[in-house]
Amino acid sequence: MKYFLFFIFCISVAITKGQIGINTNQPKAQLQVSAKNLVSGELDTGFGVPLLNNFPEINPTVEQNGMLIYLDTTSVSNATGYYYWDAATTSWEFMLDNVSKDLDTSKTIVLGTKFSPSNIGGTITRANVPFEYITTLDASFELSNGGLKVGKTSTYYLTFSGGVVKDVNAAVFDYSTEILINGNPSNNLTSTNSAPANGGGNTRSATFYIATVLNFNKNDVITVRTTKTSGTPNSSQVSVDTPYTLTLINMK
Repeated sequence: MKYFLFFIFCISVAITKGQIGINTNQPKAQLQVSAKNLVSGELDTGFGVPLLNNFPEINPTVEQNGMLIYLDTTSVSNATGYYYWDAATTSWEFMLDNVSKDLDTSKTIVLGTKFSPSNIGGTITRANVPFEYITTLDASFELSNGGLKVGKTSTYYLTFSGGVVKDVNAAVFDYSTEILINGNPSNNLTSTNSAPANGGGNTRSATFYIATVLNFNKNDVITVRTTKTSGTPNSSQVSVDTPYTLTLINMK
């Protein structure tokens, strides 16, 4: 009985310490999968990884560093393809291939099309424009309560453009559009403009533009708001005309 148990123990150790080969008797790695026919492979020849329509809601742990998935969906902003979990940056990193190697993975674009909770008008002189859409190849960037949550600590080139339109009204309205970081405004992230008095029953527009280089920390949240800084309160409505578009380009 003792000899039998010793034999089983030795077999277990050999299996634990050894290499595993599929379709090969001489594996060259801890796990080697070989095709049965190198010239024309079978229908099921290949190595399958988990196929997901969305990233997991709960992030993996440090012990899962390097874990591989395949994102297969058109319902999210990230590109379809292979991603691995980078525990150091706590983010899913896109794996470039020959198809996507020429794409710009440093760029993140977000867009908003309307004021919230309502248009500017009457006693409402200030409103945010929540970002509704995001385009990025970096899965660490995401929308958060109408803002853009920064995915990586780095230096970024930021650009913003957008415009508003007021309905028919003879008054001149002045506006200020601000980019807020974690809810805090900055004079360097402010654009001002005016919409002239209406003539001939036409509407009037005002546009905004901001460009600068900034350092952002991971998890900083960027939001945008517009304020009517002058103009007698009245029923005239001010709405988003040109979509509010913010672009971040990672410079490192």
